[in-house]
Amino acid sequence: RHTWLTILTLTWGFALFAQSPKIDSLKKELNKNSLSDTGKIRLYLQLSKLFIKQDIDSAKYYVSIASNFAHSINNAEAIVSCYMSEGNVAYETGDFENAIKNYNIAITTNPKHSKRVLAEYYSSMGLTYWQMEEFAKGEYYFKLCLKSYLELNDNQKISTTYNNLGSLYGSEDKTTLASEYFYKALKIKELLGDSLGI
Repeated sequence: RHTWLTILTLTWGFALFAQSPKIDSLKKELNKNSLSDTGKIRLYLQLSKLFIKQDIDSAKYYVSIASNFAHSINNAEAIVSCYMSEGNVAYETGDFENAIKNYNIAITTNPKHSKRVLAEYYSSMGLTYWQMEEFAKGEYYFKLCLKSYLELNDNQKISTTYNNLGSLYGSEDKTTLASEYFYKALKIKELLGDSLGI
């Protein structure tokens, strides 16, 4: 985890520069009169996601606008996305209890979720419990996430989840298990032609 955080810190300036055109493009898109309400919510959430690693206040601002908008038009799917995004913002600020609260509200707001939405929920819960060093809960949610992505046959996400499990086991000094899952992640990355992406 510490190595990853170091990489993020070193590349922050480059990421800010690289994402600025995308941010500008999304802001211009928001000004189009033809944009639907759900389209606006989607763009606000995209802006929040882009800002989350570089300007947390802006990330909070855009997710707040999206959430208010989603509730005003009573769009259940958009409301779920907003709660997940609010959870992600809370996670980034280290407010893990609030992150879990928002993730759980998201998943109970609309009981008819797709398998992919559930997988994202499980992944978010796993990451949060891992950061809280509640490793048993983190493992539980990562394995639910893995099951979902295996059923979806999403190799990219399967590899990421194997890597997350490897990192979690590494945090517990379970080196044999960690190595096993890192190896599984690497083999899929190699098949995808992205062995450096692990």
